[in-house]
Amino acid sequence: MCTITYWAQLSVTAVTMPDWSTLHSFMVCRKPAPLSRLFLIVWVTSACSPAVAAHADLPPEPAASTAPIHRRGTVWIYRHLFTGAVSRGSALTLRTLTLDGDHAMLTVATKTAPNGEMFAESIRGPWVDASLVTFVGTAQVGKGTLELALRHGSDALALSCTRNAVNVAAETAVRVRSGDDSECGDVGTWAPAATTPLYAWVCHEKTASPNDASPEELTFGEAPGIEFLFINDDCVIQGGGLRRVPRDGSIANVRGKQPEAPP
Repeated sequence: MCTITYWAQLSVTAVTMPDWSTLHSFMVCRKPAPLSRLFLIVWVTSACSPAVAAHADLPPEPAASTAPIHRRGTVWIYRHLFTGAVSRGSALTLRTLTLDGDHAMLTVATKTAPNGEMFAESIRGPWVDASLVTFVGTAQVGKGTLELALRHGSDALALSCTRNAVNVAAETAVRVRSGDDSECGDVGTWAPAATTPLYAWVCHEKTASPNDASPEELTFGEAPGIEFLFINDDCVIQGGGLRRVPRDGSIANVRGKQPEAPP
């Protein structure tokens, strides 16, 4: 609806000399009209223009894309927990991978803690933050594959991943001797021994040093994630395996009952 009367009353004092080139398109005849009428014509045209259909000259908006994309905002976690009587200390590296379409972010946080008693079932702590690095970049998801090109400042990180089913122990499983009769070299086993398959992104660093015969395998499980626990208790246990991360993100016990060193 146009407010013609209101603007006509203001035309006497508000109107200045018009720009004839601008007003020409609004005039309905060549005969000059009073300034107040010209002013009224301009504002009536402007005020009534919304009645015209919007974007009538534009093509219809294209339909939304139905191309499949990776699940947005998924979080994948891989923890590496190292402990043992040899080092008398523990180190935890927490890698958190967030995938959002073709974007990726990887945070790498490290913590350290004293072990406490030798061969203790749990790590005493307290845990102290040591470092935190965030990589951002792109993710290319294929059929069972994932290629990550990430950067942190001038540092580049390229990971090549495959979607595999891996066997993991329960979140409360602990490492115990496997019963190997040899003096040293017992890699240990899980107690309880049962494992279950869990789909994960198993990643390797494409830029790993060629001198590294066995680069670390990063096994990302969907949150709360997967943990690789490695224990170095010299001749008691030297080995590790994969287990689930507790739902609250805590660090579960690492050993069973304190073992006795072989004679």
